[in-house]
Amino acid sequence: MMNDLLGITKDSDVVNIRRTSIDIAMRYESDSSQGPTLKPMMPYFCKKPMEFDWNQRLAKLFVDRFRDEHKLELTTEDEDELEAMFGDRLIRLNRQLMLTIKKTEESAEDYRNRILEQKKAILRMKRPNTRRGQVSASLPR
Repeated sequence: MMNDLLGITKDSDVVNIRRTSIDIAMRYESDSSQGPTLKPMMPYFCKKPMEFDWNQRLAKLFVDRFRDEHKLELTTEDEDELEAMFGDRLIRLNRQLMLTIKKTEESAEDYRNRILEQKKAILRMKRPNTRRGQVSASLPR
């Protein structure tokens, strides 16, 4: 549901979404008349997103939308948990954004090489898939 509201299909698509600037997020802190909406959802990405009123308001809108869409009766604890999950998701998306966004001093070739190296490093950390032949060979046919 959150991916649909953000307009992404996978986490790496977060690079292409519209994001709220620090100016808009800070202006909302002092004047809450022009707040965030779910269409389009434009979160403010930072290390601690739920410290900003902008993202707190987005979380409340998301919880309301979730409740209405699934026709649920949510307790205060359920709402708090959903808001925490929303904040955790923003943190993960921010991490993905910081990994994949092109840095200002980076050339296009340097950017491609950096992304390739990141993908290779992730693959090296994963458990190798070397037992496939051994396991399938031992199964009765």
